Amino acid sequence: MTIAPQLAVQVLEADTQWFHVFRSMIDSGELARLSGSALKVYLVIKSYANYRNGGAFPAELTVAEKSGLSIAQVKRSIKELQNLEYLSISKRGRKNHYILKEKVMVRNASGNSAATASWDYIPAEVANAVDELKSYVTSGQADSTQLINIQVNNLQVNINQVSPGGVVVNNQAARAIDLASFDPAMRQKLSSLLKKAGVPIAETYTQLTSDTYHP
Repeated sequence: MTIAPQLAVQVLEADTQWFHVFRSMIDSGELARLSGSALKVYLVIKSYANYRNGGAFPAELTVAEKSGLSIAQVKRSIKELQNLEYLSISKRGRKNHYILKEKVMVRNASGNSAATASWDYIPAEVANAVDELKSYVTSGQADSTQLINIQVNNLQVNINQVSPGGVVVNNQAARAIDLASFDPAMRQKLSSLLKKAGVPIAETYTQLTSDTYHP
């Protein structure tokens, strides 16, 4: 009597975990402004985000190993992400507690950036945040939003040379202007214009300057 040997059962595993990256990061020009290292760090940290509260606690050494970067590169990338408002950090004991930020550009009928919606990235709340954003786009009312913050890009800047060497800038905006939230081409033109005029983006402002450039 012959007994066939029992085949060993091979245990297989597959990691099917995934996370969200909104296309608006690409279309808004934000991706183009990110360095390759910062994007790597962003993706690694995002992969560690807690499903229920969005918190991520990977050590800098872990981020370095997963991204193929040095510790120094990771530190610089984290600072870059903070400056672009894609990341906030608080301390939990000796660990960094990371909260990632989502930013979605809202366009008007002409295809220009009209507002920016932002919120803390919490995987469990992504669907609700998207629903709130859709509701805002439909109604134009941000009063009822609970998860997302709407920043309206209501910008009107008039630059006039009122006298030789005298420049007046009149800025009318719904709130303080953050150039990072504007279309890259618009931001570049506006920055260049104000630099040549020798004035900052601020409230109505008069400054004497030797620059006689007149737009």
